[in-house]
Amino acid sequence: MAESSATEYLQALKSSMADSSDMEVWEILLGLAIDTAGDESNEEVLLAAIDVSAGMENASLQAGATLVLYHRSNAWASLQRIRRTDDQAWDWEQPELVKQIFSLRGAIQHPGFAELPAPRRAQIYCNLGNSLSQAGRVIDALVEWENALNEQRNLGMARGNLGIGFARYGMQLFDDGHTYWFLRSAQNELSQAIEGGVGRDGSTYPAAIDVFRWHATNVERELSSYDGPINEVPPEFPIGNSKRERAYRTWCLRRKLFLNPLNDLGPLSIAAQDVLLLPGHRIEGAGITYRAFFNQLKQEYAYARLNLFEGTAVERRHFADRELPLVSNADFSLYSISVEQVKTSFRLAYSLLDKLAYFINDYWKLEIPEKQVSFRKLWVEDKKGKAVPVGRVRKIFEDSKNLPLRALYWLAKDIYDENFQEVADPIAKELDALRNHLEHKALKVVIDGLPQADSPKSEIFEDHLSHRVGFDELAARAEHLLRMARSALIYLALAMYLEERRAVPPR
Repeated sequence: MAESSATEYLQALKSSMADSSDMEVWEILLGLAIDTAGDESNEEVLLAAIDVSAGMENASLQAGATLVLYHRSNAWASLQRIRRTDDQAWDWEQPELVKQIFSLRGAIQHPGFAELPAPRRAQIYCNLGNSLSQAGRVIDALVEWENALNEQRNLGMARGNLGIGFARYGMQLFDDGHTYWFLRSAQNELSQAIEGGVGRDGSTYPAAIDVFRWHATNVERELSSYDGPINEVPPEFPIGNSKRERAYRTWCLRRKLFLNPLNDLGPLSIAAQDVLLLPGHRIEGAGITYRAFFNQLKQEYAYARLNLFEGTAVERRHFADRELPLVSNADFSLYSISVEQVKTSFRLAYSLLDKLAYFINDYWKLEIPEKQVSFRKLWVEDKKGKAVPVGRVRKIFEDSKNLPLRALYWLAKDIYDENFQEVADPIAKELDALRNHLEHKALKVVIDGLPQADSPKSEIFEDHLSHRVGFDELAARAEHLLRMARSALIYLALAMYLEERRAVPPR
């Protein structure tokens, strides 16, 4: 019996949706239609399946809706393959890739994600890592591949791609010792993926093993040329002089929040210090400008990080909260120095991204007027070179072949701006709303899990200036922004290093 075509699977899906409410059948038919259309390079069916999936997502419950988002990401991946040639891999603007990332993140953030079997969750994490890696965001991709391996330890695709990611990241660094440890980690992950072979995890295929072998050979070659000190494991360092400092640095290490690339290899004691600096540079008329600016960015980041640590620590009530009478409004609001510390962390981390934009504007000589500079907008221009909400990517960026700089551009897509239709993170609009209320209105922080209040039963309970959020949710959002700011600062230093290397003529 001949297999059905993509068109037939799509028609069967539409018929099923019209005749029954069996969402499990719908999800199976959607996956078959999209996978088959990808094999057939059938763009028409892929687009139609994406349209149909919107209705399915709204009708499905929990795990079913999560799988709909997963299948939609696969449809966008197939469309990218169909529409983009190999010589377009360096194109900065790739709308299909944005939608892949958006759909995969939507699947992970959906409440139904936890109901999926571990191998499926691992696959979704792995696919997100692959998509972020395509965008140049290797730091962020590492997190997703490691999440995949936490779900399924023998997932060769995640382990092999993690090894490739370590190698690519390490080769961009300007500290030879750091590069060495990244290459050693890459060597370990690639060898495990190759030894695992084909089929053990149900998804690794022969061509992938060949790719892993090719990268393993390159890693071996780079390691053979290393002439620094060689150890089996990174050396151990003390991580603090007091119990409180050790708790703080351990907290940072486990969350990979140090401005130190080695922290991306794990909670290594050698990484418990913010060693990231700008590369050497000599720019006429710049003086100490960039070093001073980067010092400020690092200090503000460190302060935002400390506030989150202290604001979420389980401790006694702060002495500054005593003798501070507040009116009880029966609205379950939390008021404390700890809450304000978490708010401060959120605000500082968000603001760091726009400050980073001023650095980029000056260093790359974009000449955008100061009041028009923003991290979301600086990447595009109109025909006269002015920053605009919608336009083409600046030629200076497109022509740069600077992967860390491209990573910054793609990281900017995680920021919501009402002038941009395209965003790569489903929570971007929520983060923007939280920031707006923190800066200009009121943010009502409550205990997580409380039911949303109905309409006020009396005018005395009306509160039209406040936005309500749970404490744990706010802390999670602040940590999310800290991770973004950390990645951005590292990408900036690596992008500048690449520009400076190109500016120095070969000897």
